[in-house]
Amino acid sequence: MNPRTPPIWHLQRKPCACKLGNWRPDRYPLTVAQLRQAKEELSAMLERAEEISRLMAAGYADSDPKAIRADELHSAIQRLQWELERSAANSADATTA
Repeated sequence: MNPRTPPIWHLQRKPCACKLGNWRPDRYPLTVAQLRQAKEELSAMLERAEEISRLMAAGYADSDPKAIRADELHSAIQRLQWELERSAANSADATTA
């Protein structure tokens, strides 16, 4: 083997461990009905996550990992709701502009 040329395994494509490499531009936005259903389900999930968070805080201490994770779940659902609201507002602004 020539020392100036890299081995063939070095040139072969390596599998990507992250899923970002699989992103495809053929995605379509949610329909109005899908978005409405997602918002309703997220609202129900948020209420349930809040109940679970309160239960974990009451049954354990606020500093217990179970209570912390339950609160994080509640917060994550809330942030997802906010993001959907922002993106819906932005797309509404874009269509009326």
